[in-house]
Amino acid sequence: MSNRFSNPSDLLLSLGCMTSGQIEAFGRETYEELYVEPVHETHDGERGYFYSNRFEHAFYGSESPTSIAPNKDQINRLRIERMKWIGALIQGRIAGSSCLLVKDPNSKRPARRLYLYRAEHYIVWLEPRIKEGDGWWFSSAYTPFGYQIKKYTKDAELIARF
Repeated sequence: MSNRFSNPSDLLLSLGCMTSGQIEAFGRETYEELYVEPVHETHDGERGYFYSNRFEHAFYGSESPTSIAPNKDQINRLRIERMKWIGALIQGRIAGSSCLLVKDPNSKRPARRLYLYRAEHYIVWLEPRIKEGDGWWFSSAYTPFGYQIKKYTKDAELIARF
């Protein structure tokens, strides 16, 4: 596997002294360039799709690690800084990460993929492309609380460790 990262900090985007408006513009442009146009491959060769309309959901929220109800009205600097982690995670290029299949027992929704980098409590969600019948689409990426990770992974099926 090429370009494997044992220290994903090497992938962090540098935001320097940017204002929140500059971070939002830079983040949106970078997301479009990195993810929206090309079709990506997951670690097992399946297709991964990214859509422009997922930007707000994935990159807005409170910057407070203790906030249970994130403020989705503000850009989250940390989420933008870690943007490149998303592609590396779904491709299985971050050492110490894993991919799990998560089924909600209280829902008829199909199982989703959870890519987890436990060392940083960082996750990426991919949803199945039901209508199209192929691959996965990017839903979100964030740093949940430990109890949330425990809940997500409790009955999940391990697909791969990297």
